Amino acid sequence: MPAALKAWMEEAIRKGIASEVQQYMAARQVPVSECDSQSIHSQVRTDLHYPQSPGQDDITMHPPLPEDFRPEEELENLPLEGVEGVSLLSDIPPEEDQGDLTPRGMSDDEDLAPDQPVFTGLFKPQLFRSLLYKAKNTARLSKPSPAPTSEQPDEADDLIFTQPITEVETVPVPQMFSDLITKQWSSASSYVAPTAFDKKFYNLAPDFSGSLDTPEVDDPVVALHSSTHVVSEPEESLKPEDKRLELTLRKAHQADAWAIKAATSASFFTRASLRWLRHLTKSIPHSNIRVHQDLAKVVAAIEFAADATFNSVKFSARSMASQVAARRLLWLRSWKADVKHKWKLASSPISSK
Repeated sequence: MPAALKAWMEEAIRKGIASEVQQYMAARQVPVSECDSQSIHSQVRTDLHYPQSPGQDDITMHPPLPEDFRPEEELENLPLEGVEGVSLLSDIPPEEDQGDLTPRGMSDDEDLAPDQPVFTGLFKPQLFRSLLYKAKNTARLSKPSPAPTSEQPDEADDLIFTQPITEVETVPVPQMFSDLITKQWSSASSYVAPTAFDKKFYNLAPDFSGSLDTPEVDDPVVALHSSTHVVSEPEESLKPEDKRLELTLRKAHQADAWAIKAATSASFFTRASLRWLRHLTKSIPHSNIRVHQDLAKVVAAIEFAADATFNSVKFSARSMASQVAARRLLWLRSWKADVKHKWKLASSPISSK
């Protein structure tokens, strides 16, 4: 290596400006017209966040390079003697550059467990409007939009004296669902037993199904109710109308249990079909754009169904909890206590068996 080049490089390394050396060498090789075009391009495309080259005023001038200097050959064969521990990428001193620079939490939070991710579902909410529009067109259930009125107020007056009307998206309901609800409401006291297909299709794991059974009233509640009654069975202490109410609440609990079983089974098969669809998407060539667009709509609809069935389980479970609280209040009716203490006992957590 030429002595002049070695002395020049050692001086640049000691000052910690190796990056400026590379920029200086690049400036010597790139023509002026190309540099100007690159500078203009970097200023226009600010959204790409490319690092900007320093201006002429910011570049520190260094001794001229030798005429026989070849950057490609010299940088590959550059010896590392005398430069151990020097960082070429920053101005950090050698003794500080060896430290761990990874970000760490505060000292008081070292033993704190990380936050658990919040379940937000599979379906992307921003796709709902587009998915609903396409589903309405496919099902041919969309209603024509109302025609605009001839008298439209000025925009300025509309903002001053009125509020903007937000259009609420509604899911169309076929008539078959209304007929089904009307049929189930024809008799408020009747209970439709599950069919053989219901028992076959919605046969869940025993541990989960057992937790959906109608719970017995808690022993402390029964003891408080029958403390003044000497009977063989706790139900015998209830009045005839209370027995009817107890039976009705039990039937409602069983109906919600079957709703949870049906929704859980549907959610399981729906989530499994998502994996089938993703596998199918990978097997289709990317050039078949139309098929990929159709599959994207199907995947979005399946994700929506998976979240909807999951929420159905949640809503039915809340209904079951309300029925258990109503049964507890029924058994605590004869307890000589204020409403606050009764409600505290009736709203206690439900233990799943």
